[in-house]
Amino acid sequence: MGLKEFQDLLDRYGGDPKAWPADRRAEALALAGASAEAGRLLEETQYLERLLADPAVPEPSLDAMDRVMARISAHEERLARVVSPTPMPALARARALAGEVNGILGGLVYHPAILLATVSLIGILVGVADRASSLHDAQSGLIYFIATL
Repeated sequence: MGLKEFQDLLDRYGGDPKAWPADRRAEALALAGASAEAGRLLEETQYLERLLADPAVPEPSLDAMDRVMARISAHEERLARVVSPTPMPALARARALAGEVNGILGGLVYHPAILLATVSLIGILVGVADRASSLHDAQSGLIYFIATL
């Protein structure tokens, strides 16, 4: 038996020699005893099986649980402000929604130059797409757009 066959045996039957086929068990154990590489493969397989068999999951610390619960509460409070069951004036609702979007986008909404450039670019692209679709030729629309700059 070679190392490749031994590795295949470990992959198929695991690291417990009792689970190996009886006709190959003696040969595999002899190889594990004679070859350092085969012995290492057997030890690694048995170690992995012990790790997988141990159902012990460490209990989270109280501090970690408190941090998680505080973040959940903060998130729920933010959602309650944005999606309020009581009617909000349209301007206040828009500001609350803009604040949430600003938080998600990392503050980009309040940079007027970036906002203006983005809206302008979207408008230009829509115009080019509209012009290209009316000409039935995307290349002509792009040439027209560049020529009018």
